[in-house]
Amino acid sequence: MASQICAKESVGYYGTWTLGRSKLHGDMSIAGWAFAARFERYAADPQAFLLGMAANDAAQGFRIIDAGNRRISCRILPATLQAINDTSGQFDLQADLLATPLGYDRFFVADLLLTVLRGPTA
Repeated sequence: MASQICAKESVGYYGTWTLGRSKLHGDMSIAGWAFAARFERYAADPQAFLLGMAANDAAQGFRIIDAGNRRISCRILPATLQAINDTSGQFDLQADLLATPLGYDRFFVADLLLTVLRGPTA
């Protein structure tokens, strides 16, 4: 089952997540790992966007915020969500969260389901 998150188009998304124990890597620190996810409405969606590692706290992407406790943050900027052509008022984007530990192959972490709500923020 996908981890469900929700964002207002006009605000974007920011959240922190604690990663569970990995079958491949146990409880090892995530220091130096790279995370990525491609958010799309359907396979080969031309409006899909790729979220990689963020350069700083204000930038879009993933950041490791506590490597020893396996905590990451995810930020999606409002402009990214506003660029998706959809007039329904609400739409879903799916993604696979992938991790690449130093010295290891990339692996699947979790299914993500991002619900985007359109319209003014109250």
